[in-house]
Amino acid sequence: MVELAPNTSVYLYRKQYEIAMSKIKFNEKNQARDGTPAARYLLSTFYDKSELINATIRNTDGDCNVYPGYTPLNRVIIYAIEGMW
Repeated sequence: MVELAPNTSVYLYRKQYEIAMSKIKFNEKNQARDGTPAARYLLSTFYDKSELINATIRNTDGDCNVYPGYTPLNRVIIYAIEGMW
């Protein structure tokens, strides 16, 4: 198992981590990487499609009225995905 980002206690299998890393796109100077495909893959490893359909990654600070009808995803997992880059 590999910790997704340091000190997050969010783990995934090494193979899943390698797949996520392979999805990161770099420009010709190995800069300005695009982590969107990797983030999408990681979200799909922690959540199934039915959970993601009516969910938000925005921080609601416990106030579900901020985005009515949307369920906030686990902040620890979201921060770990963001912390990869």
